[in-house]
Amino acid sequence: MLETKIRMEPDLINQIDAHAQAAGLNRADWMRQALAQATSEPVLRITYYYRGYAENGALAIISRDNRYSRNAQCTFQNATQEQADACRRAELLVISNEPGDLQEALALLASVGFRMIEVAR
Repeated sequence: MLETKIRMEPDLINQIDAHAQAAGLNRADWMRQALAQATSEPVLRITYYYRGYAENGALAIISRDNRYSRNAQCTFQNATQEQADACRRAELLVISNEPGDLQEALALLASVGFRMIEVAR
């Protein structure tokens, strides 16, 4: 088992001890439980950029970047109506950004012929 040392202010230690005592646990067990719970949720990415191409020449881009006011979008060019509709639905998922939404958006675009690739920005 890995051992980690964490430096904390006395006030924070007192708060942790109070929570641990209320739960009937010692400090180490309470912290272990709290960390396990905090890391059990899927990681939500707040910044990404994917570009996709389809065999018919269509282009789709989905991006999310919290540095801008319109921080999530899906844009497309030369798309069929089915591809454009899928991109609009993918945009709603990217805006929502709930666990699994990015994967669902990518799968949705793949289902209409886009090969999506993450691009570093």
